[in-house]
Amino acid sequence: MADNFFFYLAMCKGIMDQAKVEIYFETKALEGTISFVEFLIVCE
Repeated sequence: MADNFFFYLAMCKGIMDQAKVEIYFETKALEGTISFVEFLIVCE
């Protein structure tokens, strides 16, 4: 099951990269992983 999770996570990251959305993770031993998502907003 974990293999599917990481496959879909990688696929989502690819889509987000194309849409100028940044996703990254910070992992700390014995604490877990924090996910960050940053959106580029352009105002004209």
